[in-house]
Amino acid sequence: MICDIITSWKSLKVTLPAAFGKAFAWIEKYKDNPPADATISLEKGMRVIVQSYDLKDLEGGKFENHHKFVDVQYVVSGAETILWTKSKDIVITDPYSDEKDVEFCEMKDPAANSTGLLLEAGMFAILWPGDWHLPCVDPAAVHPSCAVKKGTVKKFVVKIPT
Repeated sequence: MICDIITSWKSLKVTLPAAFGKAFAWIEKYKDNPPADATISLEKGMRVIVQSYDLKDLEGGKFENHHKFVDVQYVVSGAETILWTKSKDIVITDPYSDEKDVEFCEMKDPAANSTGLLLEAGMFAILWPGDWHLPCVDPAAVHPSCAVKKGTVKKFVVKIPT
């Protein structure tokens, strides 16, 4: 997992495959004027999911994992917490779907058993296969003293084939 601000991605590209440069170039092109919510196909099996949503509490949240795609999650507006773990105590509740490239698990006390990444507008996280993550979480659900205002989030999720 990598987390940083969008203006720093170029310092990472020497260690990342070329597809990441294309993903970040797309983000930079549309970050100030994002398209409507949709799934947009890019080259070589890459796609972007443009989404807007209200934040959720931890109650009933499920961690997800992908096998065939890397997620580059970029927050256009708003802020959210993504919980992340590599826990060996994962109990899969929804088996892997090859068609959707996702599997899910539930975790007791997810905030205590994972790391919370606060992603504000202009920040991204790269999540590799094996990086179990629970996105779209209200920051106050993880850190009650967090001053980030709850609201709608606009996000790009670039899916890069492994």
